[in-house]
Amino acid sequence: MASSNWYLPYKNDRLLLRDVLAIERTRLAYERTLLAYLRSGLYFVFAGLSILSFKELVSIHYLGIGLVPLGLATAALGVWRHVNRIKQLRILKPDESRTHHSLELLDDEL
Repeated sequence: MASSNWYLPYKNDRLLLRDVLAIERTRLAYERTLLAYLRSGLYFVFAGLSILSFKELVSIHYLGIGLVPLGLATAALGVWRHVNRIKQLRILKPDESRTHHSLELLDDEL
């Protein structure tokens, strides 16, 4: 399954400061999302291990067994999505020369 790059139509040789800042905000949002996936995955794993530690509650033993791989899968899905989104965003990552040139253009427009 080949995924198209959402940012390809917006690739430009001259990025303005607002574009650079928008890219940075998007990257930070992707990092927050990754941390949310990891946190949720850890919660599932810890909940599963906690349920498994109760030997008296045999009826929910299978729930604990199911939560541990679900947590690992959630964390793995979050890492996979983060890596793919960062690869797509990298097409817009500005070079130092392009950023400096864009800042000069912005100063000239003011």
